[in-house]
Amino acid sequence: LDGGLWLRSAAHANRMASALADGLAALGFELAHPVHANELFVRMPDPVAMRLRDAGFLFHDWPTAGPGGRRLVTSPATTEDDIAALIE
Repeated sequence: LDGGLWLRSAAHANRMASALADGLAALGFELAHPVHANELFVRMPDPVAMRLRDAGFLFHDWPTAGPGGRRLVTSPATTEDDIAALIE
């Protein structure tokens, strides 16, 4: 806990979640909830989810987020390149 590494790591994961949410929203995907931490809940059609999974992205279906609900989580290891690759 000394030195604040945990806080910097969490802040980075939260920034990556916000960047991912912004990118998905810019593409027209609907966020089910505002992003307040490193999780985001987005509605995306099954074909899009399948394509992302085929490309190696891991996330969960999240029915309580509505039709096509998905739960995506970022971590301290998530990079801007990771976000760009998913958006692309």
